[in-house]
Amino acid sequence: MQEIIQLSQLVSAILIIVGAVGGIITFFIKVNKMLTSIVEMINELKEKNKQQDIARCKDYLTDFTNDIRNDVLKSDVQIKRFHEVYDEYVNDLHQNSYVHGEYEELKGKGLI
Repeated sequence: MQEIIQLSQLVSAILIIVGAVGGIITFFIKVNKMLTSIVEMINELKEKNKQQDIARCKDYLTDFTNDIRNDVLKSDVQIKRFHEVYDEYVNDLHQNSYVHGEYEELKGKGLI
């Protein structure tokens, strides 16, 4: 009789352990889903930020090159800033558009 009680206690202990492990696994699955959602949101925000940076650079660069074409004088500091933004546009944001053509044309003419 004592063996049956010990066996039933062993079975009960195993069931408790299996239930606890199942609960822990369920918990980690839910945490993983939440973390996946957070990572996706972060990636979306990074992409939106990159697109905003591209637009900001394009706006600045096209305004600057338009000013140069219209003989608006620029200070040395403004010209240095132009080159910094252009470097960010090409090297950091990996863009190469009509802005690049404008840059090369004005550089070739010695205007920037």
